[in-house]
Amino acid sequence: MDAKFEYGLFSSKEAKRLRELKEKNRSMGRANTKEVFERAETIEEAERLILGEGNDADGSRTRLFARFIEDECEICPRHERNYRAVLRNLSAYCKRVIEAAVPPTVLYNIASAPAETVETVVASFEAGNPLKVDEVKVLLQTGEPAAEDDGDPGGVKALRDHATKHARSQADVVTGALLTILEAVVTALEPATDKKRVEKGKLAGEIEILARLANRQMKELLCGLSTESFLASYGVSVGHKECASDAWRRFHNLVYQLGGKDKWPGVTELVPWLVDEVVPQLLWALDGGVPKKLKRHALETVEAVREAQAKRKPAKGKATIAQPATEPEMPIDIEPEAADADSEAPAEKAKSAAPTRKTWTRRAKNDNAEAATAAA
Repeated sequence: MDAKFEYGLFSSKEAKRLRELKEKNRSMGRANTKEVFERAETIEEAERLILGEGNDADGSRTRLFARFIEDECEICPRHERNYRAVLRNLSAYCKRVIEAAVPPTVLYNIASAPAETVETVVASFEAGNPLKVDEVKVLLQTGEPAAEDDGDPGGVKALRDHATKHARSQADVVTGALLTILEAVVTALEPATDKKRVEKGKLAGEIEILARLANRQMKELLCGLSTESFLASYGVSVGHKECASDAWRRFHNLVYQLGGKDKWPGVTELVPWLVDEVVPQLLWALDGGVPKKLKRHALETVEAVREAQAKRKPAKGKATIAQPATEPEMPIDIEPEAADADSEAPAEKAKSAAPTRKTWTRRAKNDNAEAATAAA
């Protein structure tokens, strides 16, 4: 684990200001146009405080500054470069781009562009003709605006483009749902760090629907439709193929399991399952997309729960061995799309499916009385 940023290396006034800059950055969400400039200003101020006017021949102050930006402010190096480039090259346009709502992604692309190109882009937004990032890139490469859209073109390439956009949209939905599930699970585990009970019903109420949504979208992304099942049923029903990746198939089964509380382990095995299966698998699937603060909180909570579980002693005479949670097999997804004309009538099907009732014969209560009668 990397060493934490040392505020003690600075004066009390400087340390206080650095903490204020940290909190200001963390309080911002996804940077909008105005916040891009504000973030860049906080980065510049932090650099002045940390590097100062002294000699940094060994690079220790530079490394300290990098640690502050990445660990304390939770800004990755790429975003840091983008923010500072915007502040350095587009400060003269600050008021105009904020009022015209030029997106940050566009600002990052024009930050190093010639003044004429910047003016063209900003003026286009001010005139009510916002440019997409791809159009801005064309303008930067050719010096000319992108050719006007020729409507809605056909062709194999267009089909693939639409499919790619659709898949990207589905992946975004899955990512959002899984992040919310991860946060809910970690929050639900917090009482277990103090040896308290995890509220299974409350957690299920928060994540079941999201898990079902993620399961459905993942099925389309990872599995694909089974043309064999569709053709075999003469177009009446359709199923899905099995995911080709073993790791993703296991994770998909876990998401399916999260979508139904009845498939979860019992009270005794619930916490170990959440700690050893659910949280690690969610972090694996969301690798690269989990906010650093949430990831750190998740790992710390899991470790604290494991320590609390290790200290817990079983009740006297009631020692038990927790059984591992079984992974339910996801059922084959068959979706009826039309009624089969040759199928039996619903009434007949219900009749044949009805359970047979058993007839029970009540046994005489007084066997001794019967024996006495027989003897007489």
